[in-house]
Amino acid sequence: MSFMTGCGNKAEKIKVSQLEDACDHVDALISCTEAILDIVDEKEDIYNLSIDEVDQINYLTKKMNLIERHARKEKISHSDMEDCESWKELEDLRDQIENIAKEK
Repeated sequence: MSFMTGCGNKAEKIKVSQLEDACDHVDALISCTEAILDIVDEKEDIYNLSIDEVDQINYLTKKMNLIERHARKEKISHSDMEDCESWKELEDLRDQIENIAKEK
């Protein structure tokens, strides 16, 4: 059974064990973060998510935790990831999620 649609499919297909360098990890985190934004961005009330939407967010959050653990296991530091071109995009997406939670 596939949880995701749209951008989520991209996040769902990430093979964490195949991520090789810092930028692969950042790009994977971006895919998961975008998928979460796809779910919550259009909601009037993020506290009124369907069970499927909550399951999708939980799945994506666990996937992000796996990606971060894999990076540590591969001895990829936070500063290595910050050196990637796409790091700023990840920070911007995370800020968007924080702002949505504050606004709604």
